[in-house]
Amino acid sequence: MNTRNSFLESLRFDVSAAYEEYSRYLFDYKAQFHYQALSAHIAIMEAFPEIDFHTICRIKSLTSFLAKAEHKGIEKVFDIHGIKHIIHFADGSSDEKILTDYCYRLRDFLQSYYSKLPAETTICRLKDYIVEPKENGYQALHFSGITAGRRFETQIKTAHMEDVAKFGGANHAEKYKPRELGPHPLASVPRYLVIRNQEGMPVVHELSLQDCFQYFYNVPYEQYVQMEREK
Repeated sequence: MNTRNSFLESLRFDVSAAYEEYSRYLFDYKAQFHYQALSAHIAIMEAFPEIDFHTICRIKSLTSFLAKAEHKGIEKVFDIHGIKHIIHFADGSSDEKILTDYCYRLRDFLQSYYSKLPAETTICRLKDYIVEPKENGYQALHFSGITAGRRFETQIKTAHMEDVAKFGGANHAEKYKPRELGPHPLASVPRYLVIRNQEGMPVVHELSLQDCFQYFYNVPYEQYVQMEREK
């Protein structure tokens, strides 16, 4: 690498700029992003009344964001804000092929939905991990975009795909987000909001830190506390 390229590489990651960028997203998480996730959830309910699904909205943890920003560059981190739509049933069916077909229908619908929002929205990247799963078995449809000046990522998957991601090989593979309890595990826990359908209405529930911890690590928070006491 020549001197000029070395200098440009040294400017790639600015920690103070990364903190500032994350702070902007943290402020928007409740002020704007919760509303975005809820609006998308309601739009799906109205367009696909025959399916049962839930939505998970999360903001990436600061430690995870800093690590990814350093590796890829701040402007290439689209999943600071993340929305996940998980399909359970369609007209009472649990057939994975039927649910997978709905994943594609939801993706096409949501791209059209975002393009019609009053806030200027651009869909930047599409990834199909259903046709081409990751080596560890991970499957989902991803698309990334920018709305109201903020980057976000949407994932669409079936409940089975979510189980593989959380409990199967996709969760434990060393190459894909290993979730091991390090020296400061609390700093790596994202914050989650869950939207479920109840009697035809969306119900919003913001997870506690304890619930976020268990969802992310698959370890009860109380068990972690006990482990810390026994050290």
